[in-house]
Formats: sequence, structure tokens, C-alpha cells
Amino acid sequence: MAKSISKRAGEALSQQALDALNNFDLWPTLRVGTMGERRHSLLRHEQRIERVMDSIHLVRTQGVYTLRSAG
Repeated sequence: MAKSISKRAGEALSQQALDALNNFDLWPTLRVGTMGERRHSLLRHEQRIERVMDSIHLVRTQGVYTLRSAG
């Protein structure tokens, strides 16, 4: 029983994390600076997100984040 509750809690947290990623908008952080600085800042954000995605097994398809299937 505890395992089932724990699994459901984990799934709920995973869904919250996915929802947060899918609603995350980088553009408000990029309003200042030159176009080159903004591009560089966006690239850093994207690289950081890619590292996090790899560590928690997320994939992004057509702009939507989902958990990578096991197998």
C-alpha cells in the first residue's frame, strides 16, 4: 500500500515538473542587452535545460516535454 501511494506521489510530482517545464518562458529574462547577448543568454538557458532533461530522462517533442519511455 505504501509503495502504491509513494508511486502515485512520484507520478504527481513528475507531472507537476512537466507542467512547469511546458509553461516555462525564457523570453522575459532576455529583454535587456543586445541581440547577440540575448542569443548567447538563450543558448546558455537551452544548454542548461538540455543537461537537466538528460539527467531526469525528459524529451522534448514539438515544444512539449514528456518523460522518456523506459526501454
